[in-house]
Amino acid sequence: MRDADAVPPDRLLKEANCRWGGFAAVDETAKHSVRSQGRRQPHGSKCDQQHVRGWTSLGTSGTFAMDSQSSVPPLRSTNARAPAETPDPPSQLGWGALWFATVFPVALTLVYFVLLAGESAAWQQFAFAVGKGIQFGWPLVWCLWHDRSALVWRSSGIRGLGLGVILGLVVTGAMLLVYHLVLAPGGLFAEAEGAIRAKVAALEIATPRRMLLVSIFYCLIHSFLEEFYYRWFLHARLESRLGFWRAAVWSGLAFMAHHVVVLAVYLGFASWLTWLLSLSVALGGVLWAWLYRRSGSLWAPWISHAIVDAGIFLIGYHVIFSPS
Repeated sequence: MRDADAVPPDRLLKEANCRWGGFAAVDETAKHSVRSQGRRQPHGSKCDQQHVRGWTSLGTSGTFAMDSQSSVPPLRSTNARAPAETPDPPSQLGWGALWFATVFPVALTLVYFVLLAGESAAWQQFAFAVGKGIQFGWPLVWCLWHDRSALVWRSSGIRGLGLGVILGLVVTGAMLLVYHLVLAPGGLFAEAEGAIRAKVAALEIATPRRMLLVSIFYCLIHSFLEEFYYRWFLHARLESRLGFWRAAVWSGLAFMAHHVVVLAVYLGFASWLTWLLSLSVALGGVLWAWLYRRSGSLWAPWISHAIVDAGIFLIGYHVIFSPS
């Protein structure tokens, strides 16, 4: 391990910026200071791939101050020397957490929607509630363990809310037109209608009042939790590793996956309509990821998602309660 005092100051400070990416290092003894650059290193660079957990001193004393955009809490250094570079276990944990977030919703849907289909409504609803608690609680657990600063609330206003409303209305309008002008008149949804009625009856929600309560829950609460899960947690952390478009496709396909299970129960796994509607869901996930990035907050994709869910429940209400 080399002595910090033997390294030229410019090189020492450059390495400090690389290692800490977002911090400013101040060496009182050498009278050198570097302001934080306030931006990430270029994607794919060596600095971007390193997530050092700990701290080091420069020279005999130093202070590390956090840039406002950094996700690492500010630290006070001691006189310890810089540690040797080693593989970063937390980054491996991060990938494991993201894979878990990708796969778990599919496994949960298979359990409560397929494997427990013959059980009582209470058991199905219990499995749903417990599973959703795990799913939406996982990002909180991961951040508490891995990046607590991510949980700090930052007000971003209502930027992009109007665009979210417009996109939601356009998608919902197109969806309602396709159902009422193509799917229903052509009998393409006939098999699904019977399966949907049977499912809501098994869940004991086949009354207008209960369906209204379920629709309010899904449109206002569940849609927000899904945006929190798929856009704020999964997509945003994938984007920091993969870039926007690859992250958007990944998170969009993850968002699609559990819908494939639901649609396959109603339409059949081999049905072309199952896969067409599923790909539409994936496209919606990519669109909401773009909206999340553009607006900088969850409000825009959430309001868009809520409007689309309302349209889905309008179709569901028509299927369940309209005369055949």
